[in-house]
Amino acid sequence: QLLERYRYEENINIISGSNFLSRFSNKNYHYQFSAFHHFWGWATWKRCWEKYDIEMKEWPTLRNKNVISEIFNNKQSVKYWQTLFDEVYSGKINTAWDYQWLYSSWKENGLAILPTNNLISNIGFGENATHTTNKKHIRSNVPLEGVKFPLIHPPAIKRDLEYDQALARRIFKFNVKTKLIRKVKQLFRL
Repeated sequence: QLLERYRYEENINIISGSNFLSRFSNKNYHYQFSAFHHFWGWATWKRCWEKYDIEMKEWPTLRNKNVISEIFNNKQSVKYWQTLFDEVYSGKINTAWDYQWLYSSWKENGLAILPTNNLISNIGFGENATHTTNKKHIRSNVPLEGVKFPLIHPPAIKRDLEYDQALARRIFKFNVKTKLIRKVKQLFRL
């Protein structure tokens, strides 16, 4: 339904089945609009995927223009995403595709549709995984909640800032532990 409903909405780039923090969602509707993309159980349109830039060619220019600051109003989030994008752009993180997809969306002022209730649970966490090695991670085995039809749609396409701020504080945050784990992983790849 949502693929058809938002097919021609240029600022909608992805529909996700994941919601990492459903308790912060507005339960008046079945989904919300977010700057964040959750890449477990997602769909998009050709018009969006054609803008995908795996090399992040414009990142140095966009970084200097403080594009991330326009998305987030807190310095910690800006630092987190600038550092991540710097590492992807420079090749320090070279096994990713999803950061480039998020970057491609953000440079176009794109939004994601996230369900109010979590519909996807990633059961692939474990020591044999490529990226999701920590079984105790907050995004590991997020409980499924389901959705009832007919869908209740938000009245306008508007980013849910409160939800995004909760995600930034609880999920996408830069801390010493995260930085240390990245450095150790980089050393073992050499």
